[in-house]
Amino acid sequence: MKSEFLGITIRLETINSFGKNLIMFDCGNSEEAVAHMSKLEGVKWSNNRQQYYVDYRYSELARIFDYVRLKNGWYLDYTDFRPKQKDERHLLPSARPWIKKAPIVNLAERYLSEEQETELLRFMHWMQNMRYSENTIRSYHKSLDSFFRFFNTQKVDDLSEADLFKYNAEYIIPSGHSASFQNQTVSAIKTYYLKMRNIQLEFERIERPRKAKTLPKVIPIEIVKKNLQSIHNLKHKMALSAIYGLGLRRSELLALQLSDISFDRNLIHIKNAKGFKDRTLPLPVQLKKMITQYYRAYKPKHYLIEGPEEGTPYSAASLQQIFHKYFGNSNNKTTFTLHCLRHSFATHLLDSGVDLRMIQELLGHSSSKTTEIYTHVSMRNKQNLHNPLDDFEL
Repeated sequence: MKSEFLGITIRLETINSFGKNLIMFDCGNSEEAVAHMSKLEGVKWSNNRQQYYVDYRYSELARIFDYVRLKNGWYLDYTDFRPKQKDERHLLPSARPWIKKAPIVNLAERYLSEEQETELLRFMHWMQNMRYSENTIRSYHKSLDSFFRFFNTQKVDDLSEADLFKYNAEYIIPSGHSASFQNQTVSAIKTYYLKMRNIQLEFERIERPRKAKTLPKVIPIEIVKKNLQSIHNLKHKMALSAIYGLGLRRSELLALQLSDISFDRNLIHIKNAKGFKDRTLPLPVQLKKMITQYYRAYKPKHYLIEGPEEGTPYSAASLQQIFHKYFGNSNNKTTFTLHCLRHSFATHLLDSGVDLRMIQELLGHSSSKTTEIYTHVSMRNKQNLHNPLDDFEL
């Protein structure tokens, strides 16, 4: 596989500052890019944002785009650029270094070469031998398959970092795939070339897409209580109550076996969870009573929640369906997902005064930074906050 660096990325972003529309230039850590943008006619420097910018003028857009792209091989990222008028959108495709109104590629119509099929099979077997999780194997295999199909006329060893940039610009972005999909693709390709084949490439030069800093969605504790109490199907109530009451991931509940539950010690053993980590959880009194009642009614053989066939695990799709059945609205739709029960468990614990370190241990997080996100949605210290507006007579 050839190693070549495509170039520097400059991001464009439109902002409104004190009623004035501006175009900001994010040059990252590139001194060369900063020097280049400093020579643009009409450019100004923002001490606050530490970026160059120009006043937003519709008539100037083409000149600005052309100037940014003067450097051969540089990449212009206008993901965050928001045209102020609809008729300005026709200018954006000209800002892409490779695409000139190129149609979206239909990968389903492209066939893998014999070499690519062999390498995909080798990659899957290697991940299995390295004990990657089934979800990771499935997603990485799919990502590499997509990448190979895009370049199905090229040899695997001839693909380069530049081709990854091209795949991103000509397929991922035009197809509307998410930043998570893009990140997953980079991870899959890095795993294949760097880890499996030990081909050293300068992948650190390939920037990851910026992640949206979204907060976890938390279901109010009153709604969780009301909805769980309203479930008459004991199996459904058992499944959803276990996820919320133990803060489980979906896969953890589906893999939970009867032998993992210790009634004598009031403990539940979560085995081989995300990151191949085990952990023990205290068994809540209410959940212990429900498990006893549920076992007498359903007599499961191996798994706590079993599928239609005796001794087989419940399906992930069915679990998702029952969540939407009881936590959806009249149209069976909701902005919440099954994983929100885990988020809600953690946030409600934090609201009740449980130490963040203990919540980290219960959730099985490796880093405390992962658990700290719940401090942003917890109302524990916000409810007693005195707002100065309350002192006004309005």
